[in-house]
This record gives sequence, C-alpha cells and structure tokens, in this order.
Amino acid sequence: MKKASKVFVMVLSLTVMMTVNTYAHYGMGEGDGDYVAKKVAKLTEQLSLSAEQAAQVEALIKEKMEKKNAIKEEKHAAIEAVKEEYSVKIKALLTDEQKAKYEEMQTEREKEEMKGSDHEHKDSGGEEKGS
Repeated sequence: MKKASKVFVMVLSLTVMMTVNTYAHYGMGEGDGDYVAKKVAKLTEQLSLSAEQAAQVEALIKEKMEKKNAIKEEKHAAIEAVKEEYSVKIKALLTDEQKAKYEEMQTEREKEEMKGSDHEHKDSGGEEKGS
C-alpha cells in the first residue's frame, strides 16, 4: 500500500511539474500555470485520476483557457470598435473648440482606464474562481 502511495505522489508531482513547464513554454502567465497545475492536482487527488487522465484533463483545461482568452480578446475589440464609432459620431456634432475639449477628455479617460487596467491585471493572477 505504501508503495502505491509513493508511486501516486511521484506521478502527481511529475504531472504538476510538466504542467507548469508546459505553460511557461506557451507563454501563459505564471498565474495561469499555477491555476492549471493546482486544478489538475486537485482533480487528480479527488478523482484518483491516472497519469493519462491527468494529462488529458490538463490539455482540456488549457484548451478552455485559450478559448476563453480568445473570446475576451474578441469582446474587447468589439467594444473598442463601438467606442470609436460613437466617438466619431459625437465629434461630428461638435464645434472645433468642443472637439478639442472632447479629445482632451477622452485622453484623460483613457489614462484613467489604463491605471485601472494595470491594477486589475496585477490583481487577477489567473482565471476567475468558479470557471
């Protein structure tokens, strides 16, 4: 029984190390690699996954994260396009003086958004809980 436990721990450790290494190779953030490794380790322990199953689960988690990131990027691009469209429409209504002030306001808003975005990214460190 002890030998089986040692083998299980070794397989689990190897799987976790491979997961972290794989995500580092693919350029995923450290938080993402930690998330995947922890998720695979937790599922392996709770479900008594074999090494093969753990590797397959790891691949599925990675695939899910990639799809979610792609959706987030598409959503961001669509939102930016809408913002730009309406900015152009608003500027068409304004006088030259108003346009200049509006552009200053937009520049200031973008700076504020960047501050919030930087803070958000530093705090996130991976995927949302419950995903």
